Amino acid sequence: MPTAGKILYGAGGLAFSTEIAFLLLFPFLFSHVNTVLLLACVPAGIILSVLVMPLCYAFVNGNTAIGTGRYHLALALSSAVCSISFVLMYGIGDWHYVAHAFAVVGLVFLHSAAAQIFAYTFFAVGIRFDRSGTAVTLKTAFALGSSLLIAAAVFLLFDGSRERVGAIAACSAIVSMLSLASVYFSTVRSMPAFIRLEPKHKRSFKRNYTRFVSPLKFGAVKLFALGTFFVYAAVAFCAAALPTFLLSAYWRGYSFWLGVVISAALAVAACVALSKLKNFGAGKCSVWFISISALLFALSAGLSVILILGALPAAVAPMLYAHSVVCGLSIGLGIKSCAMSDSAAREVSGCTPGKYYTLVNCIKSLGLGAGVAFCCAVMLIASRVPAAVAAAIVCCVTAAFFTAAAVLVKVGCGASAANNEEDEQCLR
Repeated sequence: MPTAGKILYGAGGLAFSTEIAFLLLFPFLFSHVNTVLLLACVPAGIILSVLVMPLCYAFVNGNTAIGTGRYHLALALSSAVCSISFVLMYGIGDWHYVAHAFAVVGLVFLHSAAAQIFAYTFFAVGIRFDRSGTAVTLKTAFALGSSLLIAAAVFLLFDGSRERVGAIAACSAIVSMLSLASVYFSTVRSMPAFIRLEPKHKRSFKRNYTRFVSPLKFGAVKLFALGTFFVYAAVAFCAAALPTFLLSAYWRGYSFWLGVVISAALAVAACVALSKLKNFGAGKCSVWFISISALLFALSAGLSVILILGALPAAVAPMLYAHSVVCGLSIGLGIKSCAMSDSAAREVSGCTPGKYYTLVNCIKSLGLGAGVAFCCAVMLIASRVPAAVAAAIVCCVTAAFFTAAAVLVKVGCGASAANNEEDEQCLR
């Protein structure tokens, strides 16, 4: 795959991450929807998408259509559905509660299912065209950069209305489709690599589900899965709750949006700097993850005390920026630890990369749903307590999520190493 193709493939991940981030950054735009309904409907829509994903995986994996290739049709359709559902999400008007519930569940279900299929097929394209991993690295760089672009777009374009967010979402959908077209045309000459020559495997409904979740029967894989769940719950909660509750507790008006941009830039810079580190093994990464999580816990506790007591006002801004940097490091280490644990989990379970990646995407989606649900819970609490108390709750929940994830990944690494030692002894 030429360098230009790798760059285009990397750009293809831009809109996917942009749409997820937009969905998480603006939960307060749905204030006309009952918060309790949001708390129930967003996770419900994601859970439904996870329940149908094993069947989608079996369908895509068993595609024998030579004319479309093995993955390209699913890639195109899922990207279109993901973009359309995302734009419609911000068109939900002032309806009855029942209509709100059906609209939110239905659109979240469509968006989550399409995003998971998109990610699976996108990954499948990447591992076949880029054995060196350069394209995946570029995709990660684009994903991190898109977060900064989102913050800049909010600062420059956002005026507090759902209509403006809908316009930005439509632009994101256009970018998604253009990026998809660039990926398709950069890989179309190698279409024969996607042709499935063996016949489609006919399996029962129950068998498809059993095979899909089979890696979770191993203890180490369960720990890694729980760690991934908490990492992405923390990422979702950070994106949804930190700007709305923590930053708004200190900054007001124009300075609030400027603070969002600076905080996002610091967090992204920390993630990028962390991604440049080499020779970072799974064990060492998990140790660093625990250390940074402990630092985040201490910083969150100190920041909560200062905000609640109203003491040391001059120290609040530097501490908020420091909190953003440590959050960025926690996100980077969490995602890096999850990626390394994926490799270890595949070794333990003997699972193929495609199937485990699809399973892990389901776990990530459940984590995102949990993060949004916790944000909605904080929204319910925030209406009854002072803003500083709500900010303190957000700090503590964020630190608790990352700490739980770090501990689970570390314990999972230990269980994986013990399992490998047992295998070596059996071979001897």
